[in-house]
Amino acid sequence: MATVQVAAADGTQTAPHLLPCEIMHSGPAAVSAYFRPRPRDGEAGMLEAEFRGRALRGQKLALPAGYEGSVLQDTVAASIADGEQRTWKQTAAFKDLVYWKHDDPPMDADPLRQAVQWAEIAGVLHGETNPEEAADGGDLNRGPSAEL
Repeated sequence: MATVQVAAADGTQTAPHLLPCEIMHSGPAAVSAYFRPRPRDGEAGMLEAEFRGRALRGQKLALPAGYEGSVLQDTVAASIADGEQRTWKQTAAFKDLVYWKHDDPPMDADPLRQAVQWAEIAGVLHGETNPEEAADGGDLNRGPSAEL
């Protein structure tokens, strides 16, 4: 079994774009010459772009407070690293990303948005509780009230 070691980042911040397609290329590309996101008229916070002639609709998605994403690069080609120890290098970090869909606008029901919302909910459920805040909200261990 391979193990993964993550090397330290140099502090570079980026805003990655999550596209609804697979690009069979790993190397430099003139992305900004062909992929030009712009605000969508009449829809606050929505973006639009085209990729290979197909319309895309996107939205910026912030990660929950206390979370940071990482862009990783494998230092050994996957085709020759079978069974070897792998080292991944963090090339950049991000606090938000832009995710894109083909035909529908991004919605709260999208799995990616739900995963981010779950991380926020989990932080509230499992986070530290300030006794003064708990006193303001009542006794959480009391159970349902018998009075209606």
